[in-house]
Amino acid sequence: MMKGKKTNNSRLLLFSILAVLIAFGSICTIVSAAETTSEASTEAQVAITNVSLDPAIFMQDDQGTLTVRIANSGTSPVAIDRVELLSEEFKVVNYQTYDKVGTLGEGNSLSFTFVLEADGKDGTFFPIFYVDFTNAGSMRYPVPVKIDDTPIMVSVINSPDTFSAGEEDEITLSVSNPRDNEVNSVTIIPGGQGITSSQTALFIGTLKPDEEKQVTFGITPKQATELVFTTSYRNGPHQHYETLTLPVKIGDRKVAAEIVVNSIEV
Repeated sequence: MMKGKKTNNSRLLLFSILAVLIAFGSICTIVSAAETTSEASTEAQVAITNVSLDPAIFMQDDQGTLTVRIANSGTSPVAIDRVELLSEEFKVVNYQTYDKVGTLGEGNSLSFTFVLEADGKDGTFFPIFYVDFTNAGSMRYPVPVKIDDTPIMVSVINSPDTFSAGEEDEITLSVSNPRDNEVNSVTIIPGGQGITSSQTALFIGTLKPDEEKQVTFGITPKQATELVFTTSYRNGPHQHYETLTLPVKIGDRKVAAEIVVNSIEV
């Protein structure tokens, strides 16, 4: 009888240990799942709300800025370790600015501005905006950035074939923007040896895509020379220049003879 009771007690102890182990495993599984769900939802509550480029389209060797804003739409703060911009076609001038970010509170937003320099050829490229969360996970977002080295166009609309020394003649220029983005601070300055202009410079301002404007200069040459028009403009914060050279010839004007009729008899 004692032997039977001992066997029953041993079995009861074994079943109790197994029950405790199963219950502990279930608790661990529940906690682990809860943590995974919490991490996933934390990452999901962070979203990109705005992306802006200046200039909208880069030219070769241009420096500009890319600004990305993220927001936390959840009900708990999100810890962010670092934020980077990854690219082979653009040099990120301030690449270590956001190595340590901190916490993004619920309902709040953060903006990150990167200074870019275009090193690639013409085309559309996709730098990766990368967010590394402190606890776990990351977010990647490709940002389309275009490089187009097309300059503005400056051409002569009206100019005399020959000039007279010491006399003023008018020259009209056409300035147009064939780019897909606007350019700013467009200014034309005339120059050349022995050249006097009634306008030292003409400010055109902003040229929108496919926009054309005309300007007229009063030019007085002292001698045969080259008249040079230098056009400066900004694509974003970067300055660009275009040069138009016009030869100035001194000579007699080709004037058509006027027919004079007199002594008419009827």
